[in-house]
Amino acid sequence: MLSANFAASCSVLSNDKPEEVAPRLADLGKRRDHLEVVLDPQFYKPKSDRGSLPDWAHLDGDFDTADLGNMKWWGDRCRRLVEQGERIGVTAIASPAAIPRAFDTAYYNWAVECAETLQALLDGRKASALITAFSPPTRACKARNRGEKLLLF
Repeated sequence: MLSANFAASCSVLSNDKPEEVAPRLADLGKRRDHLEVVLDPQFYKPKSDRGSLPDWAHLDGDFDTADLGNMKWWGDRCRRLVEQGERIGVTAIASPAAIPRAFDTAYYNWAVECAETLQALLDGRKASALITAFSPPTRACKARNRGEKLLLF
C-alpha cells in the first residue's frame, strides 16, 4: 500500500502527448486514489525545449509572438490548463512559470498573480492550484554551467 504522502506527477514532458497521458493514468486503477496527480505546464524554457508541448492546449501557436508580460495572455493559459486538467483528471495544476531574466520583486509578484488567476479558475472544482516560482541558481550551478570544477565541502 502506498503512503498517503506519495505524489505522482502528470508532467507535460517532451515525450508525453495529452492523448498518451490519460490512458497511462487510467492504468493506475485503484492506486490512483492514493496519488496526487499534478499537471505541470512546463513553461520553463519553451523557446528551446518544446518537445510535445505544442500538442497541449495551453501552448499554442501564438507563443512566439505573444507579449509574455501580458497577464491577460497568461490568464488564457491558466484557463486552458484548467480545461486540460479536467480532461485528463488531475488533482492539482502547477501555475505557469517561466525562468526570468531577473529574479526581482516584479517576477515574484507576477508568479503570485499567475497562481492567483489559476486558483480563481479552479474555485469549486476538484483540482487545486500549486504556485510555481524559481529562485536564482546557486553559485555551484552557475560554475557547473560554465564548465568550472567546484569543490564543495
